[in-house]
Amino acid sequence: MTHADLCEVAQPRISVITPSLNHGRFLRATIESIASQSYRNFEHIVVDGGSTDETLEILRHYPHVRWVSEPDNGVVAAYQKALAMVRGDYVIQCCVSDGFLDKHWFRKCVEALDRDLETSAVWGFPQYMSEEGDLLNVAFQEFFNDPP
Repeated sequence: MTHADLCEVAQPRISVITPSLNHGRFLRATIESIASQSYRNFEHIVVDGGSTDETLEILRHYPHVRWVSEPDNGVVAAYQKALAMVRGDYVIQCCVSDGFLDKHWFRKCVEALDRDLETSAVWGFPQYMSEEGDLLNVAFQEFFNDPP
């Protein structure tokens, strides 16, 4: 699947940041999940801590992903580096091995944030998945009836 349209995004509304270190096994699925969003005005930034697995080979196959790979001081340093690279109005984090089940999630987030300037965060409930790809429980089910 080509994501050439994402290479043309000059002024992204959303910056998706993904920290990584030797997560090549899950990286392609994470990138594809993000690239499959119906809302196309976003950039994807991967900050890799110097992986020695297939991570860099995978990143080279996705020209729309902005990435850097160099040793760092862990995930907090990776997030700091990624935040310094963002160009979007809004930031979404998506760890490697995570993804989005709703193909319209980015659009829904932008609409919610644009609609109410008092809103500063939008989140969804995570759903666990086995390493084999089977969907498991939705986390924090108690919040369905009593939101925080």
